[in-house]
Amino acid sequence: MTTDTTATAGRTDLPPKRTPFHRRRFLTPLIVAGVLILGTILAVVIEAPYPSRDTFLSPASTSDHGSSALADRLTAAGVSVERHTDVTDAVPAAGAAQGEATVFVSAPAYLTAHELVALIEAADGGRLVVVMPEARTSNAFGLGNGDGRIVGDTVTPGAECALSEATAAGPATVRQDSYVSSTEEFSWGLCYEGGLARAELSGAVWLNGLHDRRDGDDWNEPSSLSGLEVVFVGAADAFTNAHIDEYGNSAFATGLLSRHSRVIWVDDHELPAEEPKPEPSTSASYPSEEESRSPIPIDYGRQDGTNPLYGAFPSWLWAMLVGLLVLGVGVALWRGRRLGPPVLEPLPVSVPGAETAMGRAGLYQRAKAQQRAFDAIRAGALESVRPLLGVSTRTAPADVVVAIAARTGWQPADVHRVLYGQTLTKPADLRDAVAALDALVAAIHQTRPQGRS
Repeated sequence: MTTDTTATAGRTDLPPKRTPFHRRRFLTPLIVAGVLILGTILAVVIEAPYPSRDTFLSPASTSDHGSSALADRLTAAGVSVERHTDVTDAVPAAGAAQGEATVFVSAPAYLTAHELVALIEAADGGRLVVVMPEARTSNAFGLGNGDGRIVGDTVTPGAECALSEATAAGPATVRQDSYVSSTEEFSWGLCYEGGLARAELSGAVWLNGLHDRRDGDDWNEPSSLSGLEVVFVGAADAFTNAHIDEYGNSAFATGLLSRHSRVIWVDDHELPAEEPKPEPSTSASYPSEEESRSPIPIDYGRQDGTNPLYGAFPSWLWAMLVGLLVLGVGVALWRGRRLGPPVLEPLPVSVPGAETAMGRAGLYQRAKAQQRAFDAIRAGALESVRPLLGVSTRTAPADVVVAIAARTGWQPADVHRVLYGQTLTKPADLRDAVAALDALVAAIHQTRPQGRS
């Protein structure tokens, strides 16, 4: 007997052929999704407020990133707002206030270490509010950096918050950068899940590690303070015209800056010009013999234990790279799975059926899989007798046993033993089980068993 597999092409009971895989149809949705994701990120970055803009948190700007609405509300509340576009003018103004003013620094990234320390000493006795200070500043004040956000997040003050203006305002958009207390030298109180930090500074205050971005020096002199309240805010949204009317932003920003009747608003968005370098001397000078023998010190840079590469790029870039990595792994896993069920394909050769059966039997014998071989034989036998018994593949085994017993006159227990009750562990068991199954199938067909006279 032979089986012509080329005849399968005309059968109608075969599963439908799988639709061919089209690379373009697969890649198009991924490309569209990637473009949308990148476009959203770029839109957020472009629209995000940058301290380098003159309008950023400026009391004179009516743009979305300005703070003219906040300045107007402070004025209406009886608070005098003094705008200083140069920090060198704000320092003497803060000193003249003698602790009876709130100093508001909207762009601390554009203050050198010398200017920031001078402003801190001049504001002594009052309140200093700094919006989104750089890591160099917060770390010098004993604050570590927590997890950041691409945009500001609206959170509640929290039960541990001791700032009365924050608890009175309720939820506010003040958490884009977050802070954690990393030293006991400064007693920081945290609100808004770390988005706001507050401390009272007095005595000799050492701002160790305050790095000057212009000349590269570290500030290593103490500041003598009698009682300065410092507040770091991790997001600018609550102070902007675009978001001041959302949630409790207005109450928060107004209350924070109206502690005193005077606000000194530092609206400086430019670094001071570098001092001109001295001209090289035209007269040649040669080192002495001792100087020529002394080793030349090598500057290895700041050894603070952190990789400067992490701080060289914004946090949203690392988040995007992680997202793209996860997307790539997902695509790789999706491409690795089998797309759809196996497909029957016609072969251009005729395979003898007996040879196929012998080859499969040899594989079972080599694997010593008597039970698996009998299960395959039993499945084929049941498939051949189902039309005679009037049962289907969904019929329970117990109902199949009853139908066979009714047709053949066998006892149900014998039928169940032949079909389902045998455990095969050696080749002899398989031969006996197949002989019993052959007899049962012959009884169903009401013929003699195969191989018997």
